[in-house]
Amino acid sequence: MRRFHTAVIVAVLLGGGAASAAPQASASAQPAPSAAGAPKRTEVVVYPILAWLPIYGAHALLPSRPELPGLPPDAGGGASARTSGSFNGAALVGVTVVSPRWMFQFDLLWAGLSGEAQRPHAKATADIVFGGVYGGRQIGHGVAVMGGVRRIALNLGVEIDTLSKFERKPGVWDPLLGVAWRRELGRKWIATVDVMGGGFGVGADVDASAHARLNWDVAKHVRLTFGYGLLYLDLSDGDGDRRFTTQQTLYGPEFGLGIKF
Repeated sequence: MRRFHTAVIVAVLLGGGAASAAPQASASAQPAPSAAGAPKRTEVVVYPILAWLPIYGAHALLPSRPELPGLPPDAGGGASARTSGSFNGAALVGVTVVSPRWMFQFDLLWAGLSGEAQRPHAKATADIVFGGVYGGRQIGHGVAVMGGVRRIALNLGVEIDTLSKFERKPGVWDPLLGVAWRRELGRKWIATVDVMGGGFGVGADVDASAHARLNWDVAKHVRLTFGYGLLYLDLSDGDGDRRFTTQQTLYGPEFGLGIKF
């Protein structure tokens, strides 16, 4: 972080020297749109409280030879289930660092989720823990090109009709690419949007997320955040006839409290 701040200071000094040496007319001709998207100095916001109230839905395809205790090897092979959406809760913490040229994000989420469906009766449960680190460069007009990695650990359980509960605990590392957008709406309001996607079969087959947030600076060092988040995971675990496939979807409102430095 010290190198990051040093780099920002050097960039500001060099930029200030170039601006003072240039004719005044050229300074007035510089475009203004990017200034509304990037802060004039490095801004750090820590979110110790960031809650998410997602609707959770899941689809699971059991392996053709599931390891179900007390049943023959082929019992229930290939069974699938899809649960309807239901409200759940998730807790997050996060950090964002934004400078005139760079953007950095870190987040950590824990969610205990469940969903049910009838005809056939099915129940899906998931404990999800993921943490991601993302960084990127501002390219103008409040837009930054982002890249990063996300670690996802899941404890999944599926119950279908009278079959015994089937459980798996996959964990994956997913490379991600995306874009982030930031715009100052006056002195106290800031709108942000970020979209990240990846997996590419390295970890999950598909790992995609999006967040749209409106941030309100209620005091010099206090920021309230309101928004909406989406997470979609499509992943497989196992090989051959013991391969388990699932799609997990979460979407819903977010709100949080940030400490700004």
